[in-house]
Amino acid sequence: MASAPNILSSLECDICHEKYKQPKILDCHHSFCEACLEQYYTTSYGGQAKVPCPLCRQKTVLPKTRIQGLKTNFHLMGIVDEVSRQEKLASSVKQTSKDQYKCQKHEGEVKWFYCETCEELICRACTAVDHCKPKHHYIDSRLASSKYKQSLKDMCQDFTTDIKRLEQVLVTLSRAKQKLTQNVTKTVKAVQDKADKMRAEITSQETKMIEEIKQLQQDRDRTYDENQSALTMMLQTVHHSLGTSQDFISTASDSDFLSLYPVISKDLKSLRNRNPPKIDLNLSHLSFIPGQRIGDINLGKLVVKSKWKMCRALGEEGSGLEQFNVARGITATQPGEIAVADYWNNQVVICSNEGQHKGTIPFKSQKNNLPDE
Repeated sequence: MASAPNILSSLECDICHEKYKQPKILDCHHSFCEACLEQYYTTSYGGQAKVPCPLCRQKTVLPKTRIQGLKTNFHLMGIVDEVSRQEKLASSVKQTSKDQYKCQKHEGEVKWFYCETCEELICRACTAVDHCKPKHHYIDSRLASSKYKQSLKDMCQDFTTDIKRLEQVLVTLSRAKQKLTQNVTKTVKAVQDKADKMRAEITSQETKMIEEIKQLQQDRDRTYDENQSALTMMLQTVHHSLGTSQDFISTASDSDFLSLYPVISKDLKSLRNRNPPKIDLNLSHLSFIPGQRIGDINLGKLVVKSKWKMCRALGEEGSGLEQFNVARGITATQPGEIAVADYWNNQVVICSNEGQHKGTIPFKSQKNNLPDE
């Protein structure tokens, strides 16, 4: 069980470090006092349509009325009120909580219904005035709470695959970084083995090349670390959103839950299927090719990425069998077979991957239109 100081600290605004006053909730589920958030927005982002969270920096699109128009975290506000009342030994608790859900448009009416069309709590009078059928569909608030709690539970379960995918990419990243470290160690040893035979004359070259390797490792480690931080932040964001959502499902009253359901649902939908950063596994490639020259010293060179190598050369220049005169293009026609456009011989040559002639297809070329090379 959490201690009293921990409970109280969780009820304090991270901007003013005092108990929440009229807390407003952002899309990332972090809440702040309305006045604190208003001052933060006006000072640094006044007039902008989005505001980044002071804690996690995730941006929230603001309504037309800006900070004032954000959803009030009645669930959190109720907890703060409850703690305050306990501290002051107040006797009345229920009446204040109920007043929050009295209809402001119709005096004396309580919001017993939930309009699914407008996603808000309404009273009995509202159903006959502003939210009447058939344009609006409303149901009992208790039934709505049960229905949307189950919807949110199902939505949370859908994140299992996303979390596993992010975790797997994080494992792949960790392995690639480890492979880079192993290759760096191996490459440095190869450089040093070669340098030992030529130490007196090539000390300066050896030092320069090792520094280049270390700089390369530093640069690539930075790239991997940035990807790792991004993936970790994505996982933390998902876990935070799920934890907050599940807490609301388990602890919030029906009215509190329905009041915040649009914000939570919108946040969870925005997190679905987010693409993690692409990991360039080529960054872990590093090798050393020793030089052959002794005079003027050639220690060797670094190979920082893998390269294509020619596997086989086909045919030769001419007009005979298995000969080509200006080969302009090549394509695979089927497994084990390729076609080459033999331009000046006015034909398409069909041959195997090994270069064995299998047939030709004649065509009429426009040689005068051949561009200069």
